[in-house]
Amino acid sequence: MKHTFLDMVGKRYGKIVVLEVYYKPGSSRVYAKIVCDCGKVSESLAEPIKLGLKKSCGCGQKQEWRRKLKGIDVEGETKELGVSGFARKYGVSRMLVYKELKRANEGK
Repeated sequence: MKHTFLDMVGKRYGKIVVLEVYYKPGSSRVYAKIVCDCGKVSESLAEPIKLGLKKSCGCGQKQEWRRKLKGIDVEGETKELGVSGFARKYGVSRMLVYKELKRANEGK
């Protein structure tokens, strides 16, 4: 294992802390077991973490999407644009749009 990745253990990179670094059987790439501030434990390639390209488990992205959609009439605009058009317009995933529509319908 390269020494440059060994020094990652115990260090914080954005919202994540590296618990361990290791090779997966049959792979030449270095992986990291990480824990995010939100509590999720997962694994990731070590290199994007080391380079500062990965700073969370993705929880921050979900919060950003919800912030983008706050105050927007999701139902009305998806009827006009369609789910794919709405997702492109606001830069969010279609899955998130479906979840927001479901949440809106459950509140009725």
